[in-house]
Amino acid sequence: MKQTSILITILSFFLLTACVTKQANETVVTVTIEPQRYFAEKIAGDKFKINCVVPAGQSPETYDPTPQQMIQIGRSIAYLRIGPIGFEQAWMDKIRENNPKLQVFDTSEGMNLLTDTEDDDHAHEHGTHDHDAHAGEEAHHHHHGGVDPHIWSSIAGAKAVAWNTLNAFIELDPDNTEYFWQNYNKLVDEIDKTNTEIKQLLDPLTDRTFIIYHPALTYFAKEYTDLNLFGMAISAELFQSLNPFFVVFLTPVIMAVFAAQRAKGKEPSTPRKIAIGMGIAATGFLIMAIGSYVSNLPMHKDIIALGTSPVKVTPLLLMVTYLILTVAELYISPLGISFVSKVAPPKYQGIMQGGWLGATAIGNQLLVIGAILYESIPIWMTWTVFVVACCISMFTMLFMLKWLEKVAK
Repeated sequence: MKQTSILITILSFFLLTACVTKQANETVVTVTIEPQRYFAEKIAGDKFKINCVVPAGQSPETYDPTPQQMIQIGRSIAYLRIGPIGFEQAWMDKIRENNPKLQVFDTSEGMNLLTDTEDDDHAHEHGTHDHDAHAGEEAHHHHHGGVDPHIWSSIAGAKAVAWNTLNAFIELDPDNTEYFWQNYNKLVDEIDKTNTEIKQLLDPLTDRTFIIYHPALTYFAKEYTDLNLFGMAISAELFQSLNPFFVVFLTPVIMAVFAAQRAKGKEPSTPRKIAIGMGIAATGFLIMAIGSYVSNLPMHKDIIALGTSPVKVTPLLLMVTYLILTVAELYISPLGISFVSKVAPPKYQGIMQGGWLGATAIGNQLLVIGAILYESIPIWMTWTVFVVACCISMFTMLFMLKWLEKVAK
């Protein structure tokens, strides 16, 4: 028994030593987001270990790296940036300061980045193996506020990221130039194949306009969407301003409704308004659930396999939903903080307001549950979960209504 224990200890020691040795021998290159990891791993092959900072499911606009991740970045020989994205704008200077020998490459070089006012999107077309074909072609650019960083979602942007990644790897390891070029050409062929498949899927469609909440697909929309709405030409960037437009447009309307109710002595109390807002939000998600069910939208895994959804819903469905959700937001958000300030004891007012904002932040983070459900159940069921959540909140407010109204007096 004693000999067995000694043998296990010795084997464990050798395994641990082997793992440490392997990690020490790995040459690490760090990237910011998962799409970059895909391109980098395709080109690097077994020559570099690719470390991604922002995990899948986390927002690269607000993510803060852990101490362990900062250590891993410090062990890297290079960092591949993606461009004007929130994480890099907040942390890149600190990363450079902590790691003065770290080589930093910008994989968005060569792209004319879209802004709220730009209509043109151009990237260099990088083709087959030609070491000198692009000499002097790369141009540095500066990133300004309001720039759309989602270049990897378009074909031209994907090629630009791949091209810049290739050049970075060649500079880091010139002895394996031929190997990197071979992998790069295979990746470009894969991108071109994806481009052909997307065009084949979209070409039969007469109306290819789509609307998204987060402006992550503006570059994709630029290349593949028939940007005509009711016979008028529009830009892809216009979709980004839909929700803010509703907020500005509807705020005076909602305030006028409250004023009219007040004049008649029928204005609901603040707790009742919040409950009404939750009911309105449930209605918005219910419309999406019904629209998704009636249209028989496919599962997420089927969309991934096809490259796009073979079934399209009318953009008006999303427009109406955003309109309804904006009304719900105007009933809930400004009234909530006002109500907390009104009923909180004076000496605890700051803490209570912080609690309200903290609860709002937690609620925003819990939205990731929707993304998880979207990948595992039909989309109409995902919307139904949001309907149920809003209804629970509404009935909770109604159950506490008399007590809340008494406290507010």
